[in-house]
Amino acid sequence: MDVKKREYPCKVIGSPNCRQIVKNLIDFALDSEYFLVIALIILRYAYRLKQIDNGGAFKYFSETEVTFSAPSSHALKQNYPNSFNPSTVISYVLSWAGMVTLKSYNLFGQEVMTLVNETKEVGSHKAQFNASQFASGVYFFELTAEKFSSIRKRTLLKKSEL
Repeated sequence: MDVKKREYPCKVIGSPNCRQIVKNLIDFALDSEYFLVIALIILRYAYRLKQIDNGGAFKYFSETEVTFSAPSSHALKQNYPNSFNPSTVISYVLSWAGMVTLKSYNLFGQEVMTLVNETKEVGSHKAQFNASQFASGVYFFELTAEKFSSIRKRTLLKKSEL
């Protein structure tokens, strides 16, 4: 098996010269303290599989196109797995890089844990929350990133020990 990759021209909405703009933005980011991009960058690739048999004969399969783009907005997703598992994963998406905090609060609004308190890049991220030392009950997660804030609820149910 062999995989062939074809790269389409890069697109920055509203600009005919994407690759140069992306290079300039990266150079600027490396030379400055902060970085703000007001552009949607879209990258497209096409892949196709080449099957080669023992005799050397080959067959190409049809292309599959993949498109990558930066997220358009921040989001805090619901945690998983279910509420009977004390360890859970909290996923979130950032549409711009910056300082991020992800904190957990109990039902009384008291902070019980800080899961994330650092600068994060654009894209999808995950944080692990281990609630094995906490009592059963309702907990809240708050994601704060610059001008964005979102809260989700998590119910923790533990088996009672007899």
